[in-house]
Amino acid sequence: PLVHATLPAGTRLLNLGHSGDTSGELMRHGHLDIALAEISRRNGDVDPGNDVVLVTLEIGGNDLLDLFFGYVLPGICPTLVESLQKEECVGILRDALDGFGPNLKQIMDRLHAADPELNLVLMTLYNPFSGAFSALDPFGELSLEGMPATPFPEGVNDLIRAQAQTSGVTL
Repeated sequence: PLVHATLPAGTRLLNLGHSGDTSGELMRHGHLDIALAEISRRNGDVDPGNDVVLVTLEIGGNDLLDLFFGYVLPGICPTLVESLQKEECVGILRDALDGFGPNLKQIMDRLHAADPELNLVLMTLYNPFSGAFSALDPFGELSLEGMPATPFPEGVNDLIRAQAQTSGVTL
């Protein structure tokens, strides 16, 4: 809504974000298909004033939530130091990161296939645990930005940055 409020009068905003969806669910739940159909329909008609001129994509945070709600909060992975020493904790984050990268690539590839000239903005994520949830801040930082000398030198934001560069889109 904040972005929409700054756009010229008559600009239509179509928000296909669905709270709680992971990158895989974005595809499985049909939200991406709806976006692709809208891009194809509007950019393929005879009215250039009807074209989709910008798509923004912020995805990846929910891919990490199972780790926090299923492992960190219940105390299975209580601190970052302990978590990095537990195979189960390392494995769940590795699975999340390994799943997110290919999902993001597929999403980007499908958007580009719908319109190779599409203006696309891919956004990195903020750490929701900094400040009020400072005990969880190290988990957020590791998950988002990676940490040298750990099994995770790169995090979700590194994957997003790399995909933006590979896809040639605005970050």
